[in-house]
This record gives sequence, C-alpha cells and structure tokens, in this order.
Amino acid sequence: MERVWCKFGVVAPGGMVIGISPGVAGEQWLLTESGVWRSANEDWLSVHSERRQLRAGALVETVGCVAVAAATGGILYSPNRGQHWYAAWADDITSPITCFAASPGDAANLTLLAGSADAGILRSADGGRRWSLVNVGLRDYTSLALATAPSWAVGEVVFAATADGVYRSPNGGRAWKRANRGLEDVAIQALAISPDFGSDATLLAGAEDGRLFQSCDQGETWILISTLGDATPINGLCWLASGGWLVAGMGDGRILRSADHGQTWESVALGEPLLTLIQSGDRLYAGLAERGLVHSEDAGATWRNNLALAARDLTRLVEMGDTLLAYGATGGIWRATEETWERIVDLELQQPIDLIAAVGDVLFAAVGADIAALLEGERWEIVASITTGRIVAMVGDTCEAGQVWIATSHGSVWRIGANGAAWCVPEMLAVGEEPIALCVYQRAPVVATLDRSAGHVHIWRMEAASQHWSLWCTAAAAWSGAQFLLAAADSAPNLIAVGTQIWRLEDDNWIGQDLDGTPILRLLRIRESARISVVTEQHCFTTLDAITWERQSLPAPEGGLLDLAFLNSTPPRLIGLGPGGALWSTEDL
Repeated sequence: MERVWCKFGVVAPGGMVIGISPGVAGEQWLLTESGVWRSANEDWLSVHSERRQLRAGALVETVGCVAVAAATGGILYSPNRGQHWYAAWADDITSPITCFAASPGDAANLTLLAGSADAGILRSADGGRRWSLVNVGLRDYTSLALATAPSWAVGEVVFAATADGVYRSPNGGRAWKRANRGLEDVAIQALAISPDFGSDATLLAGAEDGRLFQSCDQGETWILISTLGDATPINGLCWLASGGWLVAGMGDGRILRSADHGQTWESVALGEPLLTLIQSGDRLYAGLAERGLVHSEDAGATWRNNLALAARDLTRLVEMGDTLLAYGATGGIWRATEETWERIVDLELQQPIDLIAAVGDVLFAAVGADIAALLEGERWEIVASITTGRIVAMVGDTCEAGQVWIATSHGSVWRIGANGAAWCVPEMLAVGEEPIALCVYQRAPVVATLDRSAGHVHIWRMEAASQHWSLWCTAAAAWSGAQFLLAAADSAPNLIAVGTQIWRLEDDNWIGQDLDGTPILRLLRIRESARISVVTEQHCFTTLDAITWERQSLPAPEGGLLDLAFLNSTPPRLIGLGPGGALWSTEDL
C-alpha cells in the first residue's frame, strides 16, 4: 500500500527576503531567511534550504547559472538552475560576500563579479566555478554594491560602491579607478545606471545616510541632488526605461519615486523595513523584513503582496499539550490553532532561537547562552545562563514540573527550572564527543554523542544514584541523527533511532535493525495507541512490538521534510514540515 503526502497549507506566508535576482523567462530568484527560492508558475520552489550557509545575503542568476554567498565566506554556485550546488574556488577568500553583478545580455561571454566585506572584488568568467581577486586600483576593500552598464557593446563598464565612495572599471572589472569627486567620505550602498547610459553617461548613488548623488560623466564627478531621509539608508535604486522614473527603496519601509530626475519625490509607505529593491523590465520587486515579496507594475505607485510565497525560517515541530508549535532560528515561534497559526510573542528574545522545549504549559527557549521561560503565556524571563559551551540539546523533564534538561557542546548536562534553579551533572561526558540528542529515562538523562573520528554514535546513561555516566550503546552511523523513544512502562519497547537504524533494548542488550537503508526522519509513538511509527525518506513503518514492522511506501514530498509530528486529532494525523513553513499531511495512520 502506498501513502502520499498532501499539502494542506503553510504556517504563515511571507518571511524575510534578503536578495532578489531576475531570472530567465520572467522567473524571480529570492534569497530568504530559509534559503534560495525560485518562482515556478504561480508557486515557489525551494532550491537550496541550507539557510545557515546563506546569511551573507547576496545572490545572482543569469542564463541558468546561480551564485549565492556562503555565511563564512566563499561562494556556492549551481550551473543548472539550482538542481545541484558546488563550492566555488575563490582565491582562498574567507570574507563574506555582500553583493553580486553579472554582465548584460549582449556580452560576448558571461562575467560575474562579487563584492566582499573586506577582501575586495572577485571576478569569474566561467559561470561561477572559479573566482579571482581583481583589486587593482582599489583603495577600499569593503564592497557594498555593484552595477554593470546596460550594454557592453562599446565598453565593459562596471561600477563598485564602497565605504570610500565609487570606483569605475572600463574593462569588465579587471581593474578599477576612483570615480569619487564629490563623494569624499560618503559610504555608498546603492547604485542605479541610466537605461541610456551609452549616450547620457548618467548614474545615481544612494548613501547610507539617505543622500542621493548623480553623475553625468560616467562617475568622474558627482553632485548632491536630494536628501531622501534623515540618516535613513537607501537600500535600493532603480531607473526605469519606461517613463524615466527614479525609484528609491528606504530602510524605513518607504518607496520614493520621482518623474523629474530627482527634483521632486512622492512617498509610498510599505509598512515595514525594505531590505532590497530590483527591477525586471518595468516591474519592480521589493524584499521586506516580514511580509516577504511585493511587486509594482506602475513605477512604485501601488504594491501587491505575493501571497503564494511562504519562506520563513521554520525547521522544527514541537508538541505542547494538545497542540503543535513550529519554530526556527529567525522565523519565530508559532502555535497551531483550530483554523490557523498564531505567533507566540518573542520580541523579548534576541536572535537566533536555537531550541525550544515544552513542559506542561511552560515553554523554554535556548537563545545563545541563555535559557528563557515563557511565563503565563505573556512574558519571557531569562532563568539561567550557561557558560560551559553552546547549547546543543534540550528536552522537558516529564517527571519534574517546570524543568528542562540541556546538554552543551563541551559535554556538560544541566537541569534547569522555570524558577531559576540550576543543577549540573558532576561528571562530564566523553571528551571530544559532541552531544546530539537528549532524553529523560527513569528520572535520569540519557545522551547521544557523536565521535566523528570513529564514525560512531555513543549512547550514555546516567546512573541516578551515583550520578556517573555509563556507555549504554554504540552505533556506527554515516548520518549522525539520533532520536529516543524510551518508555516508562515495562511493557512498551525502548527504541533509539541512529542514522538509518532502529535499536531495540532486549534483556539489557541493544539490537540494531536497518529498515530501508535511508535516514530515519522521525521516530514517534502514536498518541493514545500502543503503535510506534518510523518515517524514513521513502517509507512509513508501524509496529506494536518493535520486532515485526508493517511497511508502507511514503516518498518524501517535493522539497523534502525538515521535521514531523502527530497532530492531536481524531484519529491522529502525521504532519510534515517542509521548507519555508509548508505543511504536509498523510492519510490517517
């Protein structure tokens, strides 16, 4: 029998759109808090959801080649429109990439340029595979924006905005010369080139402090033409060929538009901070901090939300009583209601949210080194600060009301209460092994640690009386995920999922079994039932005794699943969380 995943909604549309790049055939490519997305007909396709690699906030797509900035520096590229991704060779540069630009469509060969935070400018002539520094003539290596002339038929003109003003390259970015007279000590972060640049040699530069400058001689000299905001950054500039409209996107959420070359401006409020602004033909696209993507077809006079986009950084599901929570590092915490999802107040928490755990009606969150508790459902209060490493696992203590257990990267394990009480297990876990999962069994913690050098996952059990750790199980695992299903009742089976295997406790010995050779996504006990469910990338297995398994085909939906949980319905439904906050469900189990 085959089951299928059916999409039945999203947690919430929108999300944070950091970068936009027009693609071929009217496509749009977005860099969001949850990764890279591509428009597909009336929907959006997640093409790269490893959000933590993309925090630098830049991407470019042209003739099927896609390049995105990696968080710790370097560049990821795809030669086939996001189907496969590779790490580019980039001259050993570790500086974060801040901006991209591509040669115009009439260029004989594709050229890509990348600006970095403090290493200068890189150039690629092979679709993003190899990059080399092209800093000849640069005095400032902090790049904030890049722009290429609309035609390279006469000269391969490129402009770079830096913290020291503007630089110009006449040869496709191979060498640079200051184009800065009138921009001394001005930090420029947005550029717009006239559609008729070949004849009028005009371009605009928007500053971090809201001033707008113009050059009519290819950047040789600049004059101030407008002050668009009191210390408000200009986050995007567009110069439309149709009607000659100038459109500026401001960091405070205003769109300013001018029909007289910047002499007078009218304002349109978007209602929230604008992060990026681009044009595709005569259509404008703006990326917002919360509502995702909006577009305008009338030079910025009116804007329409793209309600099909759901690209929030939501990666985990947590059961809290009879409801579900969804959360992610920057996507906030959301609670399922009868008809929709509502956001739990999290303005008091600094970002990112690393982990959450629910204990009864108390919600705990790990935020950096702090453990916060949501009290009375209204306010967050820091109840403990951990100095013994990064918090990597957290679980509610079902035996002690209002308490959680946490494990840190250094191998320490703590019990923390909502009242601020904190107790640390005296003995550290194995040196050199990082905890990856945690649970409570017979009133004491059980921890899974990863030994990368040996490719093993070790399961450690604490003896409650002696408060010492003992090695309970060792499992070889090429894929390092670990989950626990340890029962309080003697009649229920005790299970551990490690990588692709299920381990069953039998007479104090652990027996391993590989169900289908693919990573186990979730190990779950079906509510109000003795049945246990295991979901892999291809199948759903159910059992009563953990010895005999019933297998049903259940291929992962398009885009994959990040987490699964049971929704408390009658009967319970298996819910899957996809990239961006997409929600999937199977038939009743």
